[in-house]
Amino acid sequence: MKIYPEIILIASQNEEPVQGFRVCLIGKDFCGDRRGTVPVKAFRAYLKGLGVSRATYSRWIGEALKLGLMTRMRSGRTGLDYYAFVSYARMAAIAGCKKLSAPVQIELDAFLERSWMSTVLVAYELRFNGKPVSRETLTALTGTPKSTQIYREKQAGVVQKRNIAIWGDYQELAQKNPDFVIGSFDKPGMYISKETGELCQQLPNSREIPEAVRLAKKGSTNRSNNKLLALLPCGDEAKKQPFVKRYSESPDETKRIKRNLRKFSNFQAPAAIYERWKCWKTQSGEVQGWAACVV
Repeated sequence: MKIYPEIILIASQNEEPVQGFRVCLIGKDFCGDRRGTVPVKAFRAYLKGLGVSRATYSRWIGEALKLGLMTRMRSGRTGLDYYAFVSYARMAAIAGCKKLSAPVQIELDAFLERSWMSTVLVAYELRFNGKPVSRETLTALTGTPKSTQIYREKQAGVVQKRNIAIWGDYQELAQKNPDFVIGSFDKPGMYISKETGELCQQLPNSREIPEAVRLAKKGSTNRSNNKLLALLPCGDEAKKQPFVKRYSESPDETKRIKRNLRKFSNFQAPAAIYERWKCWKTQSGEVQGWAACVV
């Protein structure tokens, strides 16, 4: 099934009842993501068939109705009662989400388990594409505390991967640019490798996401974001700011990042760009190396 994980995470951060969003996403998946309505009896029977108890799905549906994520209506043509689900844009606005990223495909069974919020968090982390991201950044983006992140990632089977930035041979750097070397030790995680004599920096971990969680087709996400922009209160839209990627996958991408920097005369660039380089194995697992360059 397709989800926008940021909707759930931001709803949780804003202390909204997330089960209402959960059942609305299940309903939209049941509708085939093409129609917005489903017969009441058919949807309740579907949830029961998925193993959800009547008391539980009734509570979920009640929360969704109260939030305005679903409405109950009667067809004048058939005389049947239907549930109508709101659009992704309306759902995001109700959650307090200001922009939707690419949707993620997950297993429906995982979304029904007690650990479903672990799947949602991991689906959100997929956007980082194996690049380092700190616990503090994840907390700022999702409102998920560090301890909860660690617990949910273990629960979902996420594999942590160490990342090391390599600045170059310490002795050469000290001779060519002594001021840089002296100042570099003010940065967190800087050290000199005993094995290679290189100036290194410990970067945040990256994450290997289980294959069952994967990016979905972007589909109508851009159209949903345009609708979402119109739904947000004036001045409450996501601010468009110059963004410079901190991590690069190739020398060509690094060059593009540097060129983009020149477009923003008043933009304060990051201190460094890290370009994906070599991997090596240690007793504690594989390490991803990044070649560091000053911007």
